[in-house]
Amino acid sequence: MHITARLPGALASHMQGQTQIDVAAQTVHEVLAALEQRFPSLVPLLRRPDGTLRPRVNIYVNDEHVRYRQGLETPLQEGDTVYVTPIIAGG
Repeated sequence: MHITARLPGALASHMQGQTQIDVAAQTVHEVLAALEQRFPSLVPLLRRPDGTLRPRVNIYVNDEHVRYRQGLETPLQEGDTVYVTPIIAGG
């Protein structure tokens, strides 16, 4: 199934300059796994050492936060866009 994953420009350096990639996935969890396998330097930015998502990582399917759906097990449909948006602090 064709799914688009989008991340903010601040993370493009971890994705070979890209902010959007297409992945084959049926759940949000599978999208994250595909991103992390293809771009391993994303892992510490998205996950804690125990493998859970960092608290400031927000994930949306189209325009709805996954917390209002089924979390990482949210099923996807052909053509969905998954937005992974970690809150980046600094100043």
